[in-house]
Amino acid sequence: MKSKNTKKIIQIVVSLAVTIVCLVIAFRQISFEELLQTSHEINWWMVVVVSIMAVVAIGFRAWRWSLILKPLTSLQFTSVFNYTMIGFMVNNILPAHAGELIRAYLMGRKTRTGFFAVTSTILIERLFDAVAIILFLVTVLLFIDGPPWLHYGSITASVGTITMLFFLGALTTRNSKLRGFVLAMVEHIPARFRVKVRAKIEAFIYGLNILKNWRTILPVFLLSLFIWLFMGATVYVVLVSFPIGNYVDVNMELLSMTTVVLLALAVVIPSSPGYIGVTQLVFITTFGLFVNLDAIDSVVKGYILNGSVVFNLTQYIPITILGIILLFKEGLTLKSLSMEKEKYSAPPPVPGKVDVLPEQR
Repeated sequence: MKSKNTKKIIQIVVSLAVTIVCLVIAFRQISFEELLQTSHEINWWMVVVVSIMAVVAIGFRAWRWSLILKPLTSLQFTSVFNYTMIGFMVNNILPAHAGELIRAYLMGRKTRTGFFAVTSTILIERLFDAVAIILFLVTVLLFIDGPPWLHYGSITASVGTITMLFFLGALTTRNSKLRGFVLAMVEHIPARFRVKVRAKIEAFIYGLNILKNWRTILPVFLLSLFIWLFMGATVYVVLVSFPIGNYVDVNMELLSMTTVVLLALAVVIPSSPGYIGVTQLVFITTFGLFVNLDAIDSVVKGYILNGSVVFNLTQYIPITILGIILLFKEGLTLKSLSMEKEKYSAPPPVPGKVDVLPEQR
């Protein structure tokens, strides 16, 4: 118990430290008075539109998840949407992307396919997100002279994503050497754990079924591209609502898409729930790739930073409120979800009851 509390404290301290550092760097070139002055130009109709877009984006993600889950089980879209929304709500209030564990648990319980089978479908989601982000990043680098860290980052992300896709693809191939090696390693585990560990591994592989067929992969890939284009459109709506074009000549479409790409790469940083601080730093850093920040009016910086705050709030408030409503609709509480998160994020010393495939029950 003491070690768990220590781990929580360390997570909180690190997250707060990262958030504070990001906020200090992002706001160092503008005074609070200037930021407050430019905030008066926020278009509240735009806030409503972007809030609706945030919920619609979750709908697209739920649609994609339902396609990935289809080889495992067939569910009504409303159920997938509810669990997706709850997962993103948890991401907004708990650190370390806890929402991914929670929705894997909820969906595994709902479909009786188990936690590990659903976890692999969420991993597939993240890999297709990575593929889409890399493609957009490469496209962006054709139009801007990005710094070396951006080029190296794109290469590292590409290598990592391709490697993981090949690894998972090999696991789904029944006669592959990699799959045989993994299952052979299980035989070296003590006998009392062997059956349970093998069941978990087979459940995980079972969840990768969508990777067996290009006809199922293609719709997921195309939908992933659309999801991130839609996110770019969301940032675009936020930025064009401010009169930035009156001060600087910048391609707002390219700026918006670049912002989304860098934000997708930056959210892996352990920051506070809702990515406060990281979002502000990404918005102002991305803008700095297009203009010389030292040479522009501080009013423009105020517009960019206020835009980042609006984006944060519209991604946070509607999703969190709707997620909590759907959580109670499912007969759950935040306390129960927190307990499940602890259960799956910190494996016990002795394996407990294992989630197995329906046909193994």
